[in-house]
Amino acid sequence: MKEVIFLAEALAELEAAVDFYESRLEGLGIRFLFAVQSQIERIAAFPDSGHGIDDGIQKVSVLGFPFSIIYRNAEDRVLLLAVAHHFRNPGYWLGRSQ
Repeated sequence: MKEVIFLAEALAELEAAVDFYESRLEGLGIRFLFAVQSQIERIAAFPDSGHGIDDGIQKVSVLGFPFSIIYRNAEDRVLLLAVAHHFRNPGYWLGRSQ
């Protein structure tokens, strides 16, 4: 299993989405967080299982929510680049792929 590291921007996106969902319905933010965590565990165990979207960059959908986890699979770790909403500013995270 590979170590998974969040970029600060990706962690901020996750926290903002959790807060948003929790403000809409108590417990929904926690459900979102668990759905993201489930996919992160999958990425750590099977880092090549995501859908390739750019050179070395992959994504997996967050089940039950309109979000994807965007990541780069490096030799020794997985770098999470974004927790991106499906319909807001596609590709905004491309500058983070370095």
